[in-house]
Amino acid sequence: MIEASAKFVKAKMKDWKESNINLQKGIVSLYACYATLDNVGKRTVAAAMSFFVDKLGDVKLVNLIKPVLMDLAELVTPKFISNQIIKYAATAKGPKILQESCVVLKDICDEFGSSGVPLKETIDYGKLAAAHTTPTVRQAANALFVELYKHVGDGIRSFMTDIKESTLKLIDAELDKNTKYAKGEHEKKRTVRGAAAEPEPGAQTGGKKGKAAPVDDDPFADLPRENISKKLNAKLME
Repeated sequence: MIEASAKFVKAKMKDWKESNINLQKGIVSLYACYATLDNVGKRTVAAAMSFFVDKLGDVKLVNLIKPVLMDLAELVTPKFISNQIIKYAATAKGPKILQESCVVLKDICDEFGSSGVPLKETIDYGKLAAAHTTPTVRQAANALFVELYKHVGDGIRSFMTDIKESTLKLIDAELDKNTKYAKGEHEKKRTVRGAAAEPEPGAQTGGKKGKAAPVDDDPFADLPRENISKKLNAKLME
């Protein structure tokens, strides 16, 4: 029923081309209501993500949308929301969209921890924003890199070697001002709930005696070192 209602309003909003600001605010309010539930699916959220990311560039809506995205991340996982943001923001033309998308990704990393964002894709998106001609976009990208650095440390630098030298110097200067969190120092402000909090079928939760399986201290251990920024397309993020 919830997914059907989401598809209905999308059609009524002319596939998100409706320009009436009051109707647009109504959509944000509708999803704010969805976010109070525990059984909202990813397809329901995905139906409106192109609208949300596009309207991050609207000064009348951005401060309404950002908290809704954070609340929805609790329901459908922060990594899903992050992937959706990158999917649409990577091809956006408006500087404000690029800037605010960096802000939301930074906030997700801060509130859910680094596991809340897809590290490689987020770094590549940050590199895209860092190369932008608009100063506020570059500043937002730098802030995103700093947040990632505080969580994962110097490992981030090995993924940034292809950044323009002058830009990389500025980013390095910002990273050098910060220190990686000590193990256990960062406390998550949000956690997933509802269906997102349930273990996936077949997931292993512990060893022979039921203890939690050890977590790899290197968040980059299984990630490729190749640049995939040119591969950030709709199909990859589905």
